[in-house]
Amino acid sequence: MTTTLAAQGAGVIKDPTSRLTITMQRGGAVIEIGDETEKSGRIYFTIPSQSATNPILKKAKVDFTASKATVDAISISSGNSEVFSAQELGATSTLTLDINSDTEINPNQGITLSIDLTFDDTTSYINVHSVSVDV
Repeated sequence: MTTTLAAQGAGVIKDPTSRLTITMQRGGAVIEIGDETEKSGRIYFTIPSQSATNPILKKAKVDFTASKATVDAISISSGNSEVFSAQELGATSTLTLDINSDTEINPNQGITLSIDLTFDDTTSYINVHSVSVDV
């Protein structure tokens, strides 16, 4: 049996070293660059975990739309341990990744999903609606 654990786009957390701007909108969050010198950044989502009979990571999904911007990398951590990472994605719209992993998610420590973004210019944006993982 698969359990889907999710977070809404409005739950986005900006990396503290970043100057990205985040605007909450109905159904998500719009992320833009703060100025012309910063064309990339990282955002985070915390996803509460729950007891699952088989807490093995199976799938990750980022539901988003973009204009002149890409999702370049995703990493998933359980507690302080990275359990999955995918690089060089270049995705411009909703992305679903099948994960072949034997790593269990610790149901007592929660899940963090990190997303690396790249923007072409100051008119670029990404609108994140939700993120989810299947265990």
